[in-house]
Amino acid sequence: MRETLRVLHLVTRLERGGSSDCTLWQAMGAARRGCDVTVASGPTGRPTPLLDVARRLPRMRLVPILSLGRSPHPVRDLRALLAIVGLLRRERFDVIHLHTSKAGALGRVAAALAGQTARVIHQPHGHLFYGYYAASGRPWSSSPSVVWRASPASR
Repeated sequence: MRETLRVLHLVTRLERGGSSDCTLWQAMGAARRGCDVTVASGPTGRPTPLLDVARRLPRMRLVPILSLGRSPHPVRDLRALLAIVGLLRRERFDVIHLHTSKAGALGRVAAALAGQTARVIHQPHGHLFYGYYAASGRPWSSSPSVVWRASPASR
């Protein structure tokens, strides 16, 4: 008999549309196929309507990371990192699926600090660090690639 696969999805926020909906569709699909799924995210002002559907699924759990926000903020980002590390130390996940740039960067570091690097997947979705958000004047613009190179999961 096979054990139930435990999956964590970490996303910066669950706003209406885009990466939030993509994340929830993936999480709900895994839950409907028998996985135990946790979705951790920061607060949102305009939640996606899919949250109501996700909340009703028996194998879905939503965990708030209250300090996780989109804009860079060193103190809140450190608090978010510590909250994610705490979640990873309390629970063992078979798959850690990271979405969006900030959640991906913090999630990789947290997974390394918590010793859970075997199955870390980062799916950035958006362009906070790339594309139409110009890198000029943003010292953090190269952080995803730096974190990726430093992560034990990438070696």
